[in-house]
Amino acid sequence: MTYVIALSNQKGGVGKTTNNVMFAITLATVFHKKVLHIDMDLQANSTFMLGMTFNKSNWPASITRCLNDKDLSKGITHLTENLDAIAGDSDFRNWGTWIADHIKGVHERTFYFKKLLDKIKDNYDFIFIDTPPATDIKVDNIMVATDYVIVVQETKRFAFEGSKELTNTYLQTLYDDFSDEINVQVAEYC
Repeated sequence: MTYVIALSNQKGGVGKTTNNVMFAITLATVFHKKVLHIDMDLQANSTFMLGMTFNKSNWPASITRCLNDKDLSKGITHLTENLDAIAGDSDFRNWGTWIADHIKGVHERTFYFKKLLDKIKDNYDFIFIDTPPATDIKVDNIMVATDYVIVVQETKRFAFEGSKELTNTYLQTLYDDFSDEINVQVAEYC
């Protein structure tokens, strides 16, 4: 069984990317699990971190290109025996517009990434997704594809408010709209 996990908060700078990369590397190298890391944050900091860690500067295709081409496998880069990654890029900021222009219907737009992920996820024990600090169609696509959302919590007021907004309002809205089709659980990580 594959576990799809997103580390998230609606506030940036709380450690989502760092923890995401460390979980992926630890599970792959220490526990010998097959892991895929997908960078869906337009800052692409986890791509930079993984590139520096594993001396990788050429990525076959970014997440944006993979999504536009309807094939996530085009972007998979093997970093170690057990760790693969799909690179992020700054063009991801425009993907919400692309999906609105190319995919008809709210349901089809919301579940677009999940359908592509389902085609490759059985190759992995864990898939970690680095998320942007936002609530838009890009993040909707991530959330409906996950099994677990780890809410990364920094012990500061605005991070706490972002966590409350993420769980009590945003995820609840997705659950209200698609409860029969998603099975996301929330964990707090401080």
